[in-house]
Amino acid sequence: MKLMKIRKPVVGKMVVTAVIVIVAVAVYAVWGSRRSERVHVREMALAENPGLKGILELYQEDSLKYEAALFLIDNMAYYQGG
Repeated sequence: MKLMKIRKPVVGKMVVTAVIVIVAVAVYAVWGSRRSERVHVREMALAENPGLKGILELYQEDSLKYEAALFLIDNMAYYQGG
């Protein structure tokens, strides 16, 4: 019975595919943790400043202004004095 040898191009493709999968999983993990951190910061900011909910309600119909307000709220915590 003859054993088939694995050709080098096939092994190379498998290695490249494995590296791509590992990088994709790492990027997804980092992105997911930053997203959850951003949501946590937003919830804290809205809890500390109830008036911000009114701002979000005001711009709810205009998606661009709503996203801009969310961006500012998400980044508020990093610029507060302490």
